Formats: sequence, structure tokens, C-alpha cells
Amino acid sequence: MAQMMYDSPLAGKLFDVIGVSGAGKALAYGEKEKGARVVVANRIFENFHPEDGMILANTTSVGTKPRIDETLIPKKALKHYSLVFDAIYTPKLTVLLRKAQESGASVVSGQKCSFIKHLYSSKDLVVSLHQSN
Repeated sequence: MAQMMYDSPLAGKLFDVIGVSGAGKALAYGEKEKGARVVVANRIFENFHPEDGMILANTTSVGTKPRIDETLIPKKALKHYSLVFDAIYTPKLTVLLRKAQESGASVVSGQKCSFIKHLYSSKDLVVSLHQSN
């Protein structure tokens, strides 16, 4: 079988997704399609083998109300990540993102994601379709 070539900055990177919701599965699928090596965990990483330059995506509800002061990843593990994304959109800077910044990672808040805007527009579309029936 021929090895696939990827023209993506994610090709070959280890991409850790925490959360097995629809958002987590969609992220995992998309990143795998771009050549990333994907690891999906529900809420607990067992046998964690860090490597520098990893990417982390949190798609769980941990970090939003009522668990606003919590995170699933200890700060000592965050030093291995170059980029940390938290799907939570409120608060903008979750405990996970704050600790990741302190560890030197670039961070992306859920508020910056176009899929949140898309969800709002999709909801409006569904409501208008429902009202027209």
C-alpha cells in the first residue's frame, strides 16, 4: 500500500482529543484526514507518552459552569503541547487555556471557532424551517 502524502501542518503531529462527543469525533476525523496521528480519550489519559509539539483539543464540558475551576490535564503535562484548543466558549480563558499559556503553548478559545457561529446560524435555519412547516 502506498503511503499517503499530506500537504498539511498537522501531518505527522500527535493530536490528542479529550472527549468523545460529536465535536470530539468530528475533530478527530478531520485531523486524521489531514495526516495527524490522533489519540481520543474520554476524560482520562492512561499510559500517557508525551512528545514535544503535540496538539490538544478539549471537547468536554470540564472548565465551564459549574466546573469552572477545573481542568482534566495537569499543568506538568501541558509543557509538551505547542497548541491547546478548548471548545468551551465561556469563560473565554478557561483554566486549561490559562495553564497552557503559562506552559508556553499557543491557545485557541472556543469563542474563536467558526463552528460556534455556524451552530447559531444552523439553529436559526432549523427554527425557520420548522416554522414554515
